[in-house]
Amino acid sequence: MQFFMQLYTLAFTSIMQVISPSPEERTVIMSVGTTVFSLGPSIINALFPLLANLLFTVEGGGGLNEEGVAQDLLGINTMGPYEWILPIMTLVFFAMGYLTAFGVKERMVLPRKKKMHVPFFKGIADTFKNKYIMLANASGILGSFRVIIYSYINWVCTYMIISKWSQTIALTIIPMAYTPGMLLSPILINKFGKKNLILFSNFACAFFTAVMLGMTYVGGGDKIIVGWSMFILSFMLTLANSVQVVTNYSLTAQQYDYQQFKTGERMEGFLFQFGLVATTLAGMGFAFITPAINKHYGYVDDTSVLYNANVIIPILRMYCVLGISSGILGAIPMFFWDMTEKKHREIMEVLKVRASVQDGVISEEIGGELEEKLLGGDEFAWKNYMEEHGIEDSIKKREAEEAAQIHTGDDAPSES
Repeated sequence: MQFFMQLYTLAFTSIMQVISPSPEERTVIMSVGTTVFSLGPSIINALFPLLANLLFTVEGGGGLNEEGVAQDLLGINTMGPYEWILPIMTLVFFAMGYLTAFGVKERMVLPRKKKMHVPFFKGIADTFKNKYIMLANASGILGSFRVIIYSYINWVCTYMIISKWSQTIALTIIPMAYTPGMLLSPILINKFGKKNLILFSNFACAFFTAVMLGMTYVGGGDKIIVGWSMFILSFMLTLANSVQVVTNYSLTAQQYDYQQFKTGERMEGFLFQFGLVATTLAGMGFAFITPAINKHYGYVDDTSVLYNANVIIPILRMYCVLGISSGILGAIPMFFWDMTEKKHREIMEVLKVRASVQDGVISEEIGGELEEKLLGGDEFAWKNYMEEHGIEDSIKKREAEEAAQIHTGDDAPSES
């Protein structure tokens, strides 16, 4: 299942990078798109625990609390929901995933008759020459724990707040914090740039996690006070992290465009898989950290010990320390990211010029002059040249002719 999920994820994330050749339009599409498709996990996060706890909770099956009173074993912690509810949801969303396959078109800036074929080992070698993918992966690996405390909000609900409804409420309300960040990302990116937005996001995540850590001490070991404060601060943490849903996709698109600028090849598959391997290897090492923390404070496999404030609160404190450190460390590689929005626009214009040269629309000499102007800071050189010489109209006319050929099946052009 994981093998085929990786194929799906590769195709899905890659198509977002080439849904438009315009960086600004692409960012807006990603912003709206991430907001829409994040509704799926939001619905699951809200509906699944609600149905699980309503249908499968075992009264008095959760052992005794500190006062010797029997605790309910919430349905989310039983096998029933995973045998019945989850498979049904899986089939529904699996079918919806095909909307992407049949409803989205790729629009890359390539010569019309260029066939994309990169030898495997050349692709791997070229990947290591892309400094931006190295920086992005370093930031992702170092910052992988920046919102770790959010992963344990179900612990807060189940073992601290202790309510059938708290987990559904938490997993309904907290993900709502993603929506403002995702929708505002295009505006924030235009005003502050992707790099500054990521730096701010990482440091804000570290700040709210630090406040959360402080509340575990201010609460004096009272699980209810600490639990609800962590609930509220998890919302703020999610809000701070939300912009990275869009910025990460945008940065990935920049890495692909830069790769094409440097080597002439689109290498979505290689770049994605390189990042996947790097993060997977790092994840294998990181997987030992949280179990070590849990074991140190007395939790191995008996979940009943998590009802004890002297066990769960120290564990959550260490997770907060881990989150603060990760937020700060994840920001460090981004200080070396020098791909500004202006520089990226210039690269995209250069790619258009190169494609026009290879398609025979303009000569190599003119293409060289335009490329020199673009890289010299005149980001409108190609646009102005097209308007002066009526090139844009001729390109549109040819595209219409090719589209008509494809529609009728007559002499359809090769992959473009």
